[in-house]
Amino acid sequence: MSLDVLLADQHNSHVQLVKKETDLQMMNAVKELGPGGVELLKGGNIKDLTRHILLQSDSARKLLAETFPASSAGTQPKASSLRAAGAESLRRQRKVDQAVQQKVAQETEALRKQIREEAAQRRQLQDELRARRAAENDHRQQASVRVRSCTRFETNPDFQPKPLPPSTKRAVLRVDSLCTGLTYFEMG
Repeated sequence: MSLDVLLADQHNSHVQLVKKETDLQMMNAVKELGPGGVELLKGGNIKDLTRHILLQSDSARKLLAETFPASSAGTQPKASSLRAAGAESLRRQRKVDQAVQQKVAQETEALRKQIREEAAQRRQLQDELRARRAAENDHRQQASVRVRSCTRFETNPDFQPKPLPPSTKRAVLRVDSLCTGLTYFEMG
């Protein structure tokens, strides 16, 4: 297969993938925004699109219901009320973030204190271990038996070696060495 055909096939497959991705994005936009939202998106009206998305979102609907309990479901809240709800949400989020940072700081300090205590305890145990080993070494050195060194090995001049056994006419048939230092001779 030539390179021109290969490149054309790769280009065609890339074009198909891009088309599938575009179709999938459009389906997701229609799911999220609805047909009215897609029309607002095409028109380029961002404020109306934002309001439309907020009204479709369950969490935004709950927040608006908590913030403005008097407003009915059929009426749309004003832009100022949406800004106030957003500011309230932002303030709550900051408060939560601040509480989390404070909790992390407290836990970090507690962990650092625990690490310092454990390091001090480890140093103390190492010092005790060194002292015990030194005491054991001293005790071993004191308890060791003193042996006089040999000055010279003197042989006995009256020593008589044992006589050798009488020679036979047997011959060695086989020699086996199973392990170091152990050899078997089969005589015949």
